[in-house]
Amino acid sequence: MNHRLQRLSLEHKLPLAVSGLLVLVIGGFCWAAYREVGHAAVVSATDGLERTSRQLADLFAAAARQRRSETRALASHPSLRAFLRHPAPGSRAAATEVLDSLRRSSALVASVELWTPAGERLIAVGEAGDPASAPAPPPLAAPDSAHIGPVYLMGETPLYAVAAAVPSAGRPAGVEGYLVQRRRVAAGAQAVQQFAALIGPDAGLLLGNQAGDLWTDFIRPVAAPPPDAWGGGPLGYERPGLGPVLARVLPVAGTPWAIGVELPRDRVLARARGTLGRLVLIALGIVGLGAAGAWAASRRMTRPLASVTRAAEAIAAGRPVPPLAIERGDEIGRLGEAFRHMAARVEQARRDLEDRVAERTRELEDARRRLEQASEERYRALFHENPLPMW
Repeated sequence: MNHRLQRLSLEHKLPLAVSGLLVLVIGGFCWAAYREVGHAAVVSATDGLERTSRQLADLFAAAARQRRSETRALASHPSLRAFLRHPAPGSRAAATEVLDSLRRSSALVASVELWTPAGERLIAVGEAGDPASAPAPPPLAAPDSAHIGPVYLMGETPLYAVAAAVPSAGRPAGVEGYLVQRRRVAAGAQAVQQFAALIGPDAGLLLGNQAGDLWTDFIRPVAAPPPDAWGGGPLGYERPGLGPVLARVLPVAGTPWAIGVELPRDRVLARARGTLGRLVLIALGIVGLGAAGAWAASRRMTRPLASVTRAAEAIAAGRPVPPLAIERGDEIGRLGEAFRHMAARVEQARRDLEDRVAERTRELEDARRRLEQASEERYRALFHENPLPMW
């Protein structure tokens, strides 16, 4: 390969050298630009994750406060206190009607239940699930207390419970029982997609328990973020089935939950890759133009040198010198003009030498003929003076 490269003429070597230099310089520039744009994209994404995750944590905390307030207000319904104080068929029907109206008020409400302070479920309206698997409400001593429970699964559906104490009418500090709402984490996949679209394209939204026992994407259980994600800022890690992600996890105040926002790293770097692609196209154009310019400059410079080289080879071989058509005002033109004069002088010297050689050859030929003639005349003279005897 090196031998072949060495055999290339200057007309080919110069464009190759210029093209190689352009590729190295522009390639390095494109790589540095990609690194800078990628770094800026990651910084922008992490800043956006920080703001978005804090806004979502505040939003979920406000929603949790509203759920507790609503449940406390509903727990004060007289029909519920009447049934808990005096369980009877009539009071049970009235309490069941109140619970059923609450269940129908929102598609997110899976079931509404009424519990005794001792932890016995008396009435359940809706998809209550197995009492053994559904978490019981914690003891609530204050009549105005309410509680948000951790996320749990009923089948494959993530739920959480909102419990509020049913205050006693006769005892200001007494509690008759508990009203429990079991609510779905999300209304469906479409609602989750619409909510995630508000955060950003391809963003993933996660909700889980701070204890780390259960995490969900609001539709199904997912793997919990690594413990390092609870650090001081966004962190990158590998999400099974999604690849590298940038994520931020924050606790939701007043709840046992944590909220997480994930961005696929490939999407974060998509803009940088797009910029790199455009830079590569521009670089290819520049390299092509540079190679074409170098080729044209090389031909303009090396064609006269090739003519001079062929003329020098002709002189060395003793052949007639081909005409040199180099009409330029630069150093190459001066070289061609000087070589023309030199070639003319060499050609004239060759002709003069040939003429002298031809003249000398004629002189030698004349001398040879005169010598032969003189020799013949001498021989004849000797023959006449001393004739040979006849036999």
